[in-house]
Amino acid sequence: MNIRMCIESNDNIFILVGVLVFLILLSSFASATTESIIYTYDNAGVLRTSVLGSGETVQYSYDNSGNRLSQTILFTDVSSQVSVTDGLIVYSRATGLYNAQITVTNISSNIPGKVEVALSNLPLGITLLNYVGTYNGAPYITASTNGLASGASITIAVQFKNPGNVKINFTPVIYEE
Repeated sequence: MNIRMCIESNDNIFILVGVLVFLILLSSFASATTESIIYTYDNAGVLRTSVLGSGETVQYSYDNSGNRLSQTILFTDVSSQVSVTDGLIVYSRATGLYNAQITVTNISSNIPGKVEVALSNLPLGITLLNYVGTYNGAPYITASTNGLASGASITIAVQFKNPGNVKINFTPVIYEE
């Protein structure tokens, strides 16, 4: 009887250890962060771009046989590395346009690539006139072609056409190219 009790006791210890290991592994998986990825395909169903949750966009190219030749990182969202201040928007009677300035200050480590300022969520009918391109549906302006050092600031001018005279508001998103 004593021998059997000892064996059952050891079995219980093994079961307890197994349960503890399982719970530890389960908690490590549960604490892992998830990231959403948006995929874009062409009409033939071939993957063309993916936008990671970090804001990084990857573009893919293929040969005629459908083999992937390259993947190129296009833009990386660095909004969390900067502070953005937008100034007073002023109407010019002479031109009929609205003008403002946006200042981007790097509050983190150096940003080595081109710095682009995208103005997302512009109200319908308002046009950013001095944009150089669009990204994710938002017009953007190049703030710096030489990066932005830690602690440095750069100010850019923005100009809007607003025929409906609606309130101009937007969400600045800063990308490194």
